[in-house]
Amino acid sequence: MIEKDYYRLPELKDRFGFTEYDYLYLCENYNIPIRFYIHHQYFLLTEPDNENRKTNIRGAIHYKGLIEVNSIDKRSFLKHSTVNISRCFVMDKNGVTSFETSSDILIDNCFDERYVNKGLNLKELKSFPYYAIVIGEENRDLTQQENTLLTEELSLNFKNIVITKEDIDWCKLMLELDLTSDKPREHIIHNQIKKIMRDNPTIGGTALYRKIYTNFLNENDSTDPYSLYLEVNIDEIVWGKAEKYEKTLSKRTFLNLVSKFKKENE
Repeated sequence: MIEKDYYRLPELKDRFGFTEYDYLYLCENYNIPIRFYIHHQYFLLTEPDNENRKTNIRGAIHYKGLIEVNSIDKRSFLKHSTVNISRCFVMDKNGVTSFETSSDILIDNCFDERYVNKGLNLKELKSFPYYAIVIGEENRDLTQQENTLLTEELSLNFKNIVITKEDIDWCKLMLELDLTSDKPREHIIHNQIKKIMRDNPTIGGTALYRKIYTNFLNENDSTDPYSLYLEVNIDEIVWGKAEKYEKTLSKRTFLNLVSKFKKENE
């Protein structure tokens, strides 16, 4: 069998030794992301401008690939097993099948003064995963009319969930599967760092490490969505599963990884 970038929930038991209900349990009890596969949808890409307290609209894309729901929609989804969303993270630049400028009419009519139309071209897009707003084909630049509202939503349910190969290793770690064979790999912690970078796009590596350290002391899991940290001090992070699979990440290595992941998005 080929190694896929993501898997559907019914595949988990035969391929990886745990069920879709094991995964649902982990989603319910840990602050981990929930992802879905979307087959052809238009989005507006947004980027925060915290200095000016604005949100820049970077352009409209046609997209096929993975999305990640925000924390509010995740809670609603876990409560009802279905959710309609108007905003999410689009995960992969390679999933962009077309890109165009955003309509000034759309921005003026459907958004308040906090949103600014500051378009980029496809090569300039650097912040994937991007926070995105769901739009319809009628909201594109050449078709948007003054009386056309922004009403498009995505309807997601349990069967749409996908799980990435990185998250599968984390699930095995939490469920204590295959720990003796050292299968949980370093990229579990890499995936977590990328996640918290996405949640904190405006702060650098040193400030991010300080936030992780402070949150750990205060038992705040917002910078530990996969519940990996066993100990955090000013010099290093100890992560994994206590007494079963423990790894150490130095502050210097953490800062190097943050720098590396930022360059990968440039």
